[in-house]
This record gives sequence, C-alpha cells and structure tokens, in this order.
Amino acid sequence: MLRFDGVTCAYGAHRALQDATFDVQPGLLYGLIGPNGSGKTTTLKAAAGLIAPVRGQVLVNEQAVQALPPRQRARQVAYMPQLRETPDMSVMQLVACGRHPWQRFGRPGADDRQHIEKALHLCSLSGCAHRPLRELSGGEQQRVYLAMMLAQDAQVLLLDEPVNHLDPARQLEVFSLLRTIALAGKTVLMTVHNLPLALQGCDALIVLDAGQVAAQGAPADPHLSQTIQRVFGIALHQAGPGWVVTQPGD
Repeated sequence: MLRFDGVTCAYGAHRALQDATFDVQPGLLYGLIGPNGSGKTTTLKAAAGLIAPVRGQVLVNEQAVQALPPRQRARQVAYMPQLRETPDMSVMQLVACGRHPWQRFGRPGADDRQHIEKALHLCSLSGCAHRPLRELSGGEQQRVYLAMMLAQDAQVLLLDEPVNHLDPARQLEVFSLLRTIALAGKTVLMTVHNLPLALQGCDALIVLDAGQVAAQGAPADPHLSQTIQRVFGIALHQAGPGWVVTQPGD
C-alpha cells in the first residue's frame, strides 16, 4: 500500500504539493488527474523517493520511502516517467534493466529471465525482443518501458502518462493490463491526461487542484464528478458506459 501523510513538496518558494493525504490500496487501478501544473508529476516523484517532502512523509507498506536504501526502494517501488531518453540497445536489453535491483554482481539468473520473458509477453513484445529500441515507434517504445517496469516486479507501480503516444486500442490494452496487475495484488497509481479514459478505465481517481487534493473516490461518485467539472472548468456527461467532455452550457 502507498500512503501520503500530510505531504508538502516545494521547488524553492513554490509549493507544488500541499498537505496531501491519501491512500492507494492494492487491487484497484488509481488515476491521478488535475490541470497542468496541479502537482501530478511531483506526487509521483515524491512517491518514488526522487524528491524529499519538506513536510509529511510517503509510506510504502508502512515504511518511509525516503528512509529505504536505493536497492531496497527499487524492489518496492517502480517509476515510469513521462519523458525519457532512447538508449542504443535492444528491446530485451532495456527490459532486462528492470531486474537490476534483484541481481547479484549484475548476472541474470533463471528467475530474472522468467520475469523478462513474462513482461515481454504481457506487453506484446516477444516478437521484437531483439530489435533496436530506436527503430520502434513512440508507442512501441512506450510499451517497452512498461515491460521494463513489469520486469522489475515492484509492489508499487507509478506511471506518468503511460498511454501517451498510443492509439486508442493500445490505450485500452494498457488500462486492461494495469488493472489485471492491480487485481493480482499490486499497488498502481498513474497520471492520466484523457479525462473520459480516466473515468472509464480507472477504479478510483484522485483529483489535484493547485497542489492540493480536491477529491478522491470512485468515478461514479457524484461529488467526484462535480469536483472534476469545477477544477477543469468543463461539463461531464455520461453516455452509456463512457463519458463525454464539453464546454459548460453545451
């Protein structure tokens, strides 16, 4: 489980996150939403231990993330940033990087190979495992980084816009995969820019507004949808199983 307990994060005098308190439970797919600059990426970086709160603490399974040694933290928490370099290596080589926290002397064993092959299969990459990463499209590269994260086999998965650059069918596949991973007992928190997709594909949502938690709950919660409309300045309409976003008054 991931817990934010009164967490405040700042960049100089600017407080990007203020007194954030919420839990992310295993078994559910959580979406983190909010306007640009609302603190979504800061929240993920704090959860991953990449930035230290100026107040409060982030806990993973009741342990303070900042207090964990790097290798132990990497076994507990996996983080996929939105912006990444494209290294000169093959698909399998990059996915294998996810096993580094578990290896001794950098030598992969049978267990490592099993996790790598499983991650490649789950992300539909087995057929291109030996292709150079730089030959793949942006969407394909996105799936490779997701596979590396799955190979890491951490308890908590943090993903910053994991469906960026993916076509609609692949976006739904990623949501389905992440929900399956959550149902298997993992704790999964992802930022989502696409509001209808977040409402349709996530089990629970956390809404940020100017660095503060404005609401959290299930997508069907009327209070949550009202808060989303206020924070984003939009109107939400449910259409069958999905959602439509319009301008207020439309």
